[in-house]
Amino acid sequence: MSAEEEEEESDDDFEFEDIKAHDKALEEDGGGMFDVNAGPADGEGEEGAGGEEEAEQQQQQQQGGSGNPPVSAEDLMQQQMASMRGLLSKSKRLNVHSLGNYTFGVKAVLKKEEKSNAKEARLRRIREQYEKSGGIARRSVAGVCVVNQHGCPHVLLLQESTLPPGAQQTTADGKQASQWDRPGQHFSASTSTFRLPGGRLRTGEGTTEGLKRKLANKLAAPNESNEANLRASFEVLDQLSTWYRLGFEPQMYPYLPPHVTKPKETLEVFLVELPEKCYFAVPKTSKLVAVPIFELYDNAEKFGAVASSIPHLLSRIDINLETTIS
Repeated sequence: MSAEEEEEESDDDFEFEDIKAHDKALEEDGGGMFDVNAGPADGEGEEGAGGEEEAEQQQQQQQGGSGNPPVSAEDLMQQQMASMRGLLSKSKRLNVHSLGNYTFGVKAVLKKEEKSNAKEARLRRIREQYEKSGGIARRSVAGVCVVNQHGCPHVLLLQESTLPPGAQQTTADGKQASQWDRPGQHFSASTSTFRLPGGRLRTGEGTTEGLKRKLANKLAAPNESNEANLRASFEVLDQLSTWYRLGFEPQMYPYLPPHVTKPKETLEVFLVELPEKCYFAVPKTSKLVAVPIFELYDNAEKFGAVASSIPHLLSRIDINLETTIS
């Protein structure tokens, strides 16, 4: 046995013997200096009494306050519920207005902005931009815009046609007609895809400024066609998630695996608060739809992994649904 272990063992024995000696002294002396019921010793006076009073006060506080009975289980439950309500009131709050407050229209698409929304064409553009930039990942943003319909939050999605721009189709009378001249008929499940409004950021552009620019480009109406003069404004509240495109493939993931050091695209999703009233206008190649969150939930096959994750992300948000149309 080492010297340190012997010293520790001797200390333990000393403490044990010392306690037994105190007990023996109490029995022989009838209490003596260890009797808590005895008065203060000579020289202690008011100082000793004050220490006892403080100990009593501490004991009363532990039992539920000075002079108060112990807190019951019901009171504790009410305190916990009040604390939870306080936490909810401090969380992010989103004011959601009725769908009837908004006006929707269509705007023309510039020739230089006419791009195919097919998956192959989009992935080809991402590859070309990646190679042109020297291996710099594409930075994209998207906004979650929520409206209220029938007392349920609905998320605004762009339903984009995957047919090539200017594609010709045959009408009922046998004539050739452009798909964009027949709104709504080319947005079938097999020829369209759903996407959050947003897009690619410019080099060195901030996420908030870039998202507002992309939302205005995708959703806002031109000044000359805004009859009601209800300009669309977008307030970016909070970032909800980040997604990564690992390769030149359609799938995106909400994490970056350890073996991937250079993703091909990074998508940041933000919560956006809409104004009480505004006028929306989308290109003819797109259709703005309001999808209820219960339809998005666990429906990645139809809406994609990013959009189907929105119900989970909104569950931590304090949503204030407007019930009346102003």
